[in-house]
Formats: sequence, structure tokens, C-alpha cells
Amino acid sequence: MKRIHVVFLALFVLSATAAFAASTASAFVSLLPETATVEGKLTAPGKLANAEGLQITCSAGSLLKVNLKLNEQFHVHYTGCKGPLNEACESLGDASEVILSLGESHLVFDSLSPLGVGIALLLEPVHIECLGFILVLILVEKSCVLGLVEKINSAVTVNHLVFKETSGKQSEQTYWNSAGKEEKCIMKESKNGGASEEGGIEGNMETTSSAAVEVMG
Repeated sequence: MKRIHVVFLALFVLSATAAFAASTASAFVSLLPETATVEGKLTAPGKLANAEGLQITCSAGSLLKVNLKLNEQFHVHYTGCKGPLNEACESLGDASEVILSLGESHLVFDSLSPLGVGIALLLEPVHIECLGFILVLILVEKSCVLGLVEKINSAVTVNHLVFKETSGKQSEQTYWNSAGKEEKCIMKESKNGGASEEGGIEGNMETTSSAAVEVMG
């Protein structure tokens, strides 16, 4: 089988990174309590896509247990991962059809009117190999992927983090910092080392916390 080499370049440019760090340093979204732990699982298959129609789909995924904070490291373990030809895909050094994703999460405002809360994921590099091609997530600074927090301003033990892509691009790309300034969170890809293009991730992560937690916008 001819090997197709695909490189996904998740690009979060330096100026945007600096603005992101400044906005998340002041906690404009709050959590109560701040002592709970949280873990999660995908409610449906998740996927990584690009505008050319290439996709990697994972049948299941789990968020390993972490302490619930405004800014927190995370570890997601995907299984049953396959490429566009139904071939097995895995992150470098891991078992067949297993992809591990690490990074840092930040709670942000994804809209101001009505007020909404989003979660911005800064992903660590991931090298994913499939039978027919190679797909690599590379970070220039920090790759940014934005999703929505489904339930806010009410104490719940079960919530949902929703990530959507449209035509291979992340559907949610805008958040607002504590000063009300609009910022961008865009995932980029580069095929065969060529010019960077947008990519997208889709999934619904159901989270369960050890105590009822209120995300307050």
C-alpha cells in the first residue's frame, strides 16, 4: 500500500499564546468547589479531520482522573482508532488502535451575550501512525482546540464538553478574555510539510466529578 505522509500542524502563534496566557491568569470563570476530582468518557466516536476529507476516528476515549481546577493538565486515552481506509492508527510507541493525548485545559468565555463558558485545550505533540499514511500533530507553541461546557451556573456531578468540526475545521474558534477582548483559538494542519491549513477535532466528553461542581460564568 502506498504510504501517504500527512502532517497536522497545530499552530497557536506566539502573540496569541501570550494573550491567552494573560487572559487565563486572571480567573474570570470560577469553580465551586475546587477540591473535587473529575474523569470522563466519550459518549460517541471521536474524530480528527482535515478539509480534504481525511479522518481518524476513535470508537472510545477516556479522560483519566484529575483534580478539578480552572487550569489543569489532562490525559485522554483513545481506543479503537482507525484511518480513512479502516486501517489501525496509534500514537508512536503505543498499542494498535490506541492514541494518547496530553495537554492543559483552560476555562474561558466562548460568548458574552448570552454568557457561555468554553474549554480551551492546549495539546502536547502527538505522532500518530496509520497503515497507509502518517499523521503527526506538531505544536509550534501550543496547539489550541476550543469546545463548549454544556452546563454552567448550576451544581452538577455530570457535565459534557462538546467539540465540533465543520468541513475539517474546528467549529468553535473564538473566546473572550477577562477584559472582554476577542481572541482566536485555531487548529492548523500541514500536509507533507506544505502550507498550513485548518483542521478539526470532534467529540462529546461526558465528565463525572466526585462532588457536585458549579462552573460559574
